[in-house]
Amino acid sequence: MSTEDLRGRRKILVVVDSAAVLSEVVSFLGRMGLEVQEADNGTTALEMIEAEVPDLIILDIDMSEPGGLDLLRTLRSDARFEAVPVIVLSGSADTELVTEAAALRISGNLVKSSLSAGEVEKRIGAAIAAATVDLAVEEGSAEAGEGVFDAAELLERVDGEAELLQRMTELYIRDYGDLLVRIREAIVNADGKEFHDATHTIKGMFGNLSAHRGYAIAQELEEMESMEDAAAVKETYARLQDQAELLSRALTGYVDNLSID
Repeated sequence: MSTEDLRGRRKILVVVDSAAVLSEVVSFLGRMGLEVQEADNGTTALEMIEAEVPDLIILDIDMSEPGGLDLLRTLRSDARFEAVPVIVLSGSADTELVTEAAALRISGNLVKSSLSAGEVEKRIGAAIAAATVDLAVEEGSAEAGEGVFDAAELLERVDGEAELLQRMTELYIRDYGDLLVRIREAIVNADGKEFHDATHTIKGMFGNLSAHRGYAIAQELEEMESMEDAAAVKETYARLQDQAELLSRALTGYVDNLSID
């Protein structure tokens, strides 16, 4: 998603208690032409969100009390805010916090020590694109799969057989959650073989469903089989989890709009 596309999503709330990091992130967003709101603690941020829901939140997860994770939990437990995309800011050693945040449906992770304008724009673009697909799914759009899977390619793959596509979707929805659990447990247990097997399997599922973005993330994760960089593994897993759930919703919305005789 280009900077021009991003300008259509105007309000970004940045929640960081470090003045230096806050200034750096706000500067990046300002150069991208986005409208930025700032908060230096979770309490103020929640008040601002309740007054006007932003299009996206960039949230420091290791803030002092009330912490970033506390705010994220509050947002995800409130129907008004549960779908708002949240990108977390973390330190290089915050692997446990990132893992906890990933379980609360985040749209990406930015490491504070290696921030760059390009990385910030890429993460925001991906988060907004995903949120757009989610909205399309909720509205029952037949175009809901755009960007998540290649609908034309997938229909060609199944020779236009809507019933076969429906069955493939049902099998994916049945199995992907268990595969994510297997991958997560393999990471925790440092089980390289199980990690490889489960990641390779879900990669194959993405490929069969013409979900190229998910396939690429799974491929990236599969290549981390040695799990030497724990933070990178957990961050990539979080992106894989997000994409897997997004594909489930996009496929469901798409199949529901197909004519099945």
